[in-house]
Amino acid sequence: MRFTDMQVIAPQLIEPFGLPADRWVGAVGTVCPEDSVERQRVVLLEFFRSILS
Repeated sequence: MRFTDMQVIAPQLIEPFGLPADRWVGAVGTVCPEDSVERQRVVLLEFFRSILS
């Protein structure tokens, strides 16, 4: 799991900068950006709940 926003940002750079998908897929993978962010939120919330409880 990567804790970064690049899975959301990189696909948005395709059109304005003409970046082909194969240039960023290696860095962020093929995960659905929305699913990735939601999973990160869940994992971080579980972590902090366990540490701060």
